Amino acid sequence: MGYLVEWLFERLFRVERLAPDDDTVALRVAFQVHRGREIVLGDGTRIEPGARIVELHVRNDLLAGFHRAYDDPRRVGLAYMRVMRRAMRVLAIRWRTDPRFEGVVAVYGRNLFPEHLRDGGFEMRELLPAWRRKLLSWHVRRIVTGAHPRGRERVMLDGRPREVKELWLSWGMCLRHFGGGRAPVTEQLPSDEELRR
Repeated sequence: MGYLVEWLFERLFRVERLAPDDDTVALRVAFQVHRGREIVLGDGTRIEPGARIVELHVRNDLLAGFHRAYDDPRRVGLAYMRVMRRAMRVLAIRWRTDPRFEGVVAVYGRNLFPEHLRDGGFEMRELLPAWRRKLLSWHVRRIVTGAHPRGRERVMLDGRPREVKELWLSWGMCLRHFGGGRAPVTEQLPSDEELRR
């Protein structure tokens, strides 16, 4: 049932794989036009109404596989960090070289665990209106609960359900944090031996 929902979601919102020729890249993208109020990011990037932006989506199927493959939470965490870092490097390459990214001023996503993304240059913002934040948070908590061995415990923070935050990243910050394509796209997923270290 989960895969059917993902399939329908991808078609309805025109979500596509960041690297269609590489099944191991953990991000999907949806090209959009900003329809909200102007946003000014910390580096001065202005996201005005009508600006080209890209919404990022994590490939839940790929990441859930780590929980099935590894019984040690540390190994899962290391594998997750590695594939996400690689996906962001692929994003930087595509943003610099793919004509479809021309004019895109920023990317954004929504996440229950924003504390893990601050070091990558992402800026956290409240998702408004509140009803939308609550509905989306409920949906994302269901996905995480179903994929994570710790289930409901994983989506709680200080005894309360976690809420989704909106995270934005400008082209300049993507270049600064992910090298603008200097890292090879062919970097492999972590091996069992690497994860045991």
